[in-house]
Amino acid sequence: MKIKKELPILFFIIAVLLFYINSETNDKTNYALPKLDEIAAADITMLTIKKADTEIKIWLKDDKWVVGKKEFPADKGLIDDMLKTINGLKLNALASERKNYTAYQLDDKQKIIISVFAGDRLLRTVHIGKPVSSYGQTFVMIDDDHRVYHSQGNFRDSFDQSESYIRDKAVLTLSGEIASLKLTRPDNTLTLKRASAPISIAAQDQAGSSAPAVSSVQKWITADGRNAVDDEVDRLARTIRELHCEIFIEDMAKTDFRDPIFTATITGANTHTLTIFKKDGEQYPAISSDRDHPFYLNKWDAERIMVDFQILVK
Repeated sequence: MKIKKELPILFFIIAVLLFYINSETNDKTNYALPKLDEIAAADITMLTIKKADTEIKIWLKDDKWVVGKKEFPADKGLIDDMLKTINGLKLNALASERKNYTAYQLDDKQKIIISVFAGDRLLRTVHIGKPVSSYGQTFVMIDDDHRVYHSQGNFRDSFDQSESYIRDKAVLTLSGEIASLKLTRPDNTLTLKRASAPISIAAQDQAGSSAPAVSSVQKWITADGRNAVDDEVDRLARTIRELHCEIFIEDMAKTDFRDPIFTATITGANTHTLTIFKKDGEQYPAISSDRDHPFYLNKWDAERIMVDFQILVK
């Protein structure tokens, strides 16, 4: 009789446990992730990056990206990557419905707010928190939704940037072929220019015998007619053409710098100058005729440009 009395109690306890387990499972899985509307990159004309005490505005002007109140040219590749991240945002899971945002670096002091616009129309706002440990994901909030989600990709660092970093860091705007280079040190100057040198090419005449044909090739020579080492000069010209700075020095003016250690004058369709100053730590301060602010060059680039003249001349 005792067993018969205890069985209903046992069944009741089992039923309560099953109900509790089922309820807990439903609470964790019975939700629908927000469906994010697709945004065409071509529709976006402006984005803003807001942090606790700063806001960076980036927008299209005459079909080119500019940044900040002074409308500096922005790094197109960097902006394209930002837009690709926002447009391709994928939510993987719900992280929290509670408003404990500090744990996810989504409180007002730590979050990064990205907003993208088409004209004056807001397309999307993404609140970016900290990366999810070891999962290649990032904690985010979308628009006015108070919930925290896991988003695919670790991308906080891509948006945690200064206005100076977002600027286009190309320091010279060269077009066409470089015709001459004038390289100046405090105690020496070397001028190099392109010249056409004739070469002979074997050709067949009508009788079938070989006859020399005259053509020409572009070579580098010095101002006094000596032959230069073409490969070395081509490498130098390529470094100058593709040169990008590490960062702009916005708290100093170009006129604040004196006593250059190296100057390159580059002539092509127009004339450009690049001036390098004494090394500061592991970087070299420099200025160019094509940029309003001084900037830092990394050690490797600067020293490739300030090559020993003897390497360039035969």
